Amino acid sequence: MTCIAGLVDGTSGRVVMGGDSCAFSGWDITPGVVKVFHNSPCLIGTSGDAREGQLLRYALTVPEQPEDMEPQRFMSTMFVDALRACFKDAGYAQKEKEKEEHDGRLLVAYQSHLFAIYGNYAVLEASTGFNAIGVGEDYAKGVLFATTAATLTAEARVLLALQAAEALSAGVRGPFTIEVLELSAAPSANEAAEDLSALALTPSRAKRKRAG
Repeated sequence: MTCIAGLVDGTSGRVVMGGDSCAFSGWDITPGVVKVFHNSPCLIGTSGDAREGQLLRYALTVPEQPEDMEPQRFMSTMFVDALRACFKDAGYAQKEKEKEEHDGRLLVAYQSHLFAIYGNYAVLEASTGFNAIGVGEDYAKGVLFATTAATLTAEARVLLALQAAEALSAGVRGPFTIEVLELSAAPSANEAAEDLSALALTPSRAKRKRAG
């Protein structure tokens, strides 16, 4: 019961990711659950249960990428190996028919890339430059595709995608958190604020942070 949406800004190479903040259990909800967070040098969004997010945020140690290894290979090998070890050490990993899996899917921003990591630890990078996971992913992807040529900042596009998911899916609920993995010059704070204001965003509905 989640929606995480991410977008690579083709102009600057920075990655913007946002998500909702409620956990669901039957008819009950727990607000204020952090689903998008930084674990240097990555920005991570999780659609699994709360324990998965806690391990990724507090227990996972991201290894250093060798200079001669490209990002896709690094994520598919060294990063996934660290992820598996983290889950195994915490007693979170699942094993069925000698095959390890984990609950949920992840979006991981690394450098100027946005990767999706699936329950079987497969690592994929969409050529569209955007992706989404969770029950609201189809609505979010539709908005991100439809706004490809729009004159909106990446933050505004991600926020609009999350708002669509909330409006159309019972499993998505704000407030939304939007995080940015900065790599180079980004749009000014005034420009981003104007786009968010145009979407009728109030300060209590979203939190926006940046990290290099």
